[in-house]
Amino acid sequence: MGLTPEAAGAMTQLRAFATVYQEIVEKIMTGKQFPEVLDSVLQPHVEFYKKNLKGGVVVPGRISA
Repeated sequence: MGLTPEAAGAMTQLRAFATVYQEIVEKIMTGKQFPEVLDSVLQPHVEFYKKNLKGGVVVPGRISA
């Protein structure tokens, strides 16, 4: 599709920046306190997903905290 590795990397970085920026704006607009590290930086949902994979497939009922 004509997408170079460099362009894909730049696109990924922009999406990551947008996610962090959105979390910052949301906290400011709602007056919520900032944690020491933003969830969008830690991405706990990604770690949860990776822990519940087996052979590249999400295993139903498998829950790892």
